[in-house]
Amino acid sequence: MLENVGLSHGLDWSPDESTFYYIDSPTRSVDAFDYNSVRGTITNRRTIVTVEWGGGLPDGMTVDRDGDLWVAIMGAGRSSAIRA
Repeated sequence: MLENVGLSHGLDWSPDESTFYYIDSPTRSVDAFDYNSVRGTITNRRTIVTVEWGGGLPDGMTVDRDGDLWVAIMGAGRSSAIRA
């Protein structure tokens, strides 16, 4: 479904399964897609978080039941919550 992938280090869905979240660590970004759960397709890719150079790499995530996206930042010793 995706081309030019470097190192996939995170994927998860919103509680209502309408949004798919994806991390490709070398890009230092977290992307969101519209997700069609019936067809299993993703569309409308957009970057929702970019980790600045020197700030570590996004390296895993989870979505809590309130819809908050939690992203682990490798090399920075922290995680960040993002209201997506």
